[in-house]
Amino acid sequence: MTLRLYVVTRDDLDPCHQAVQAVHAALDWALAHPDLHGAWARASNTLALLAVRDEATLFDLARRARRRALPMMEFREPDRGHELTAICLGAGEEAERLCARLRPALGAPPAPDAEAVDTGPGPG
Repeated sequence: MTLRLYVVTRDDLDPCHQAVQAVHAALDWALAHPDLHGAWARASNTLALLAVRDEATLFDLARRARRRALPMMEFREPDRGHELTAICLGAGEEAERLCARLRPALGAPPAPDAEAVDTGPGPG
């Protein structure tokens, strides 16, 4: 298994904002967890940049990560009323299971071996 750091943002943000919010979450995670960051960087230095539909779905993912006691960092954008815009999850099997069915961020199509599924209720 390749140890990936999972950075998850929101599809309802434009690609530029998705990228910036994801970087905020990843950098904050690295500062909050320097030992885990160092271990991940030495083991693989591999990132997965993923997206969920919207803020409510991201809240749900963060809640599930907290319930599993995963090392996580939430990023809330001050310029957007402190909305939850991205989270970063530490590398490991639990994080991999939690993120296995998420879509790639930035409007990228799913990898051929990935199954893209809806992760939350639709509008209306």
